[in-house]
Amino acid sequence: MSESMSVHKGKLKIPFQHCGRSGELEVHYRALRDPIDAGFDVIPNLSFDIRLAIGYPEMTARIVKYAGGGARALLGWIQVVTNERMSKTDVVGPQRITTTICDILPSMMDARTPFMFFGELPQVYDAPCRNLGDSAELKWYADTFLTNVPIRSRLEPIDCLAAFRWGYIEDATSRLQPVELLPLTVEGQETWRMHQPFLQREYPDWRFQGS
Repeated sequence: MSESMSVHKGKLKIPFQHCGRSGELEVHYRALRDPIDAGFDVIPNLSFDIRLAIGYPEMTARIVKYAGGGARALLGWIQVVTNERMSKTDVVGPQRITTTICDILPSMMDARTPFMFFGELPQVYDAPCRNLGDSAELKWYADTFLTNVPIRSRLEPIDCLAAFRWGYIEDATSRLQPVELLPLTVEGQETWRMHQPFLQREYPDWRFQGS
C-alpha cells in the first residue's frame, strides 16, 4: 500500500503488479496555478477565459518504477467521471442529478475505446474546470484506473492494476471559495468492480474483468 491513503494536495505513491513484475505510480495533485503551463492556451474553441481555470484541480500520474519491458510495458488509463449536480431552486425545489461518463478525448469518440491514454508506460494528465453549467452546485469526481491493454483481441479482459479518486466541488453561490478540491484517495478493486457494468454497457466490444 502507499505511505498515505489520502492527501488533499501533494503526491501519493501507489504500488502495482502486472505480468509478474512490480511497479509504482506517483500521483501529483494540486490546485492549478498557471493555465498556460497547463496547456489551456492550445485547446481549440474554449468558451471561457483560461484564467478562470486557476484554482481547479490538476492531476498528473506517472509510472516511476516498473520491472517489466516490451509487451509488459503496454498499459492504459481509463477514467470514469461522476457528476453530482444540484439544480437551482424552482417550484418543486432543488433536484439532485447524477451522471457518469467515460472520460476520453472528444476526437476519439468514434473510435469506441474506453482508454483515455495508452502506450508504453503512459502517464495521465487532467485538469477539469468550468463544468458547473446552470447548476447551483456540482460535485465532480474521477475514478482513474491504470490497466493492462488487450494486444490481439478486444475479447482479452481489461484488468485494473491500480486506482485512485480525486475531484472538486463547485458552488455557484459561494464567492469566498467557489471551488473546493476533494482529497486524492487510493481506491481498491471494489471501485473498479462498481464501474464494470457501466463500462460494459458503454463498450460492449471490450471485456472488463475484476479480481
